[in-house]
Amino acid sequence: MKMMFQPEIQALRAIAVLSVLIFHINEKWFPGGFIGVDIFFVISGYLMAAITIRQPQQTAWQFLKRRARRIFPAYYTMLLACLVVGVAIMPSETFYQFSKTVGKAGLFVSNYDLIGATAYFDVGTQFKPLTHTWSLSAEMQFYLLFSLGILLFGVGSFRCPRLILLMVSVACFSLVYSLHYSLQAYGTADNGLSSSTAYYSFISRIWEFLVGMGAAMIKTRFSDWQKTSLSVLGAAALTTGLVTISGTSAFPAPAAILPVVGTALLLLGAGGKSVIHQALQGKLLVAIGGYSYSLYLWHWPVLSFWRYVKGSVELTLPEIAICMLLTVLLTVWSFHCIEQRVSGRTFARRVSMTYFGLLFLSRAHVG
Repeated sequence: MKMMFQPEIQALRAIAVLSVLIFHINEKWFPGGFIGVDIFFVISGYLMAAITIRQPQQTAWQFLKRRARRIFPAYYTMLLACLVVGVAIMPSETFYQFSKTVGKAGLFVSNYDLIGATAYFDVGTQFKPLTHTWSLSAEMQFYLLFSLGILLFGVGSFRCPRLILLMVSVACFSLVYSLHYSLQAYGTADNGLSSSTAYYSFISRIWEFLVGMGAAMIKTRFSDWQKTSLSVLGAAALTTGLVTISGTSAFPAPAAILPVVGTALLLLGAGGKSVIHQALQGKLLVAIGGYSYSLYLWHWPVLSFWRYVKGSVELTLPEIAICMLLTVLLTVWSFHCIEQRVSGRTFARRVSMTYFGLLFLSRAHVG
């Protein structure tokens, strides 16, 4: 059984990916655009809980297999493409180091590889084609944690007081952890360990997934006026976060609390008849939301490789236009030819094997 299609979720995905895209093109255009990733995390937590509640027969292994079939094909295809481009344009030593990064991204541990090495807002990050995979790593790590929860408690236990208490306790610990490292780096010259730990660490982000899960667990049939109230509050909180947060904010906590809660409120109020929900059901936003995964995967490597070849972060308008054209073409191809057609088990296994084989050969060649 699948969840009913909710256009608001697709619209929120569109807002998230477009925010990140604009920020990555030029962070001066949209200083708070990077919180699009936090929106994704809340949506992910919400969908994991909502779908699992509707599929009480699901085992942990079945959950992981479905997630792998959804994520792996397009993800490993992107990594393969980056390997090919890297070996073509990078010197041997640079490519050897890059191949290590590709390997860690393939194992979904790139977020921890970045801790202490690169702060997210450092200029040098712009020249690293796989920095954006940190969020996919954090998501996959949460899938593993969620699967452990299924094993320990079962999918039918979302109303279990002990499970709720555990989730609240873990969320509070994660939030305090995030606050500690975020505030330690805030207002100082430290752009290293504290800043990167706050930003990339899975522990620092667990509370965002759990807020989304909590929204799915308490979602009931609200009246229209209740949905309208929730959506107004959510839109106000999310918009305020997008407008006021920047790279100088203490992030992810406390700055991310506003957009995270705002996203959860919009999800709780989904299905209403307010102006906000009419806007979130717009065909363009919903369509972009459908392409959001592939768009997120491909936009950063295109921009980063272009900047690497150019040797400069700043892009001219014609260069931005070319990069966006390439990104759109790759996104459409990835969505229709990979996500929609070959996301099954056989392809996932083949592309994964091809990826690791090519990675081994490329590293052996330059090593």
